[in-house]
Amino acid sequence: DLTAMPVRVRRDEVDRGPLPRISVCLVHFNRARLVQQAVSSLEAQDYGNFDVLLVDCGSTDADASALVSEYEESFPRRGWRVLRMEDRYVGAARNFAASCATGEYLLFMDDDNVAMPHELRTFAEVAGRTDADVLTCMNAVFAGDDAPEGVPKACWLPLGADVSSGVYANVFGDANDLVRRSAFEKIGGFS
Repeated sequence: DLTAMPVRVRRDEVDRGPLPRISVCLVHFNRARLVQQAVSSLEAQDYGNFDVLLVDCGSTDADASALVSEYEESFPRRGWRVLRMEDRYVGAARNFAASCATGEYLLFMDDDNVAMPHELRTFAEVAGRTDADVLTCMNAVFAGDDAPEGVPKACWLPLGADVSSGVYANVFGDANDLVRRSAFEKIGGFS
């Protein structure tokens, strides 16, 4: 599991008007316990200007299918949605969610990501401060299917736009990232 740990920026240091709407594009396939943790972490956010688009990629597991059906009933009360599609590939699921998004920014999450309670607010504040098209964050790595707690096995801090190092290893960040929707659309989404 990867738990996003963004850098904290104080709102009073930068006042650039209202914070942007974020559409969380959460992709899931057959991992009920993990997607439940991911959804719970989104329910615990200290930021309110967001919606969730949960894409179920044709789950065949009975527990996963039952949980997604429960979400189909409960999500609309929050303005969140469940989208279903056949199992193709993760990029297709992310593109599908993005095509249904309403937010100025897209936050991509997989079902094994767990967001820290301040993740969306921090991303929104940093996006407003930097005007960046893409933001990523440090990740704490935990093992197993249980909710992350205690000391992580490892922490991974992306280096950013270090193209030379990127030839040898991913230094750019995890799929758990915030992307300006217009920039995402301009590049044509995931291949």
